[in-house]
Amino acid sequence: MKSIIILDKYFLYSILLVVISFVFIKHPIFDGHGVLKWGFLSFIILLILLIIENTYGIAKSNFLFWLGEISYSLYLTHIIILEFILKHITPEIWNNPNLGMSKILFYLAISISFSYLVYLLVEKPFINLGKKLITKL
Repeated sequence: MKSIIILDKYFLYSILLVVISFVFIKHPIFDGHGVLKWGFLSFIILLILLIIENTYGIAKSNFLFWLGEISYSLYLTHIIILEFILKHITPEIWNNPNLGMSKILFYLAISISFSYLVYLLVEKPFINLGKKLITKL
């Protein structure tokens, strides 16, 4: 694993690109949406990430691997969880602006937990069944 050197030129380029990105975010020309509004900024962010990956490599993370395993279940179930939360939690609680981060963390915890159950009880058994069927062909 390469050690991180603060004065590495690629690291400095990355910092410069991050600063430029924040300037672009605050500039009124980027109000709105679409490729012309956010495309360049997205390109800069992608370039930063590629420079960091190329320079320092990618760290292996068991949590990210696990999240990748359940990602399809999360994709399929997150909107169901959101609709359930919106219907069953009182608007006074859910619309409270002081609970912004708490709401996000609550939604993430519920969505990831439910997705993990769906992965274990539905997705993984069908993956194993598919593997058995393929070996019999």
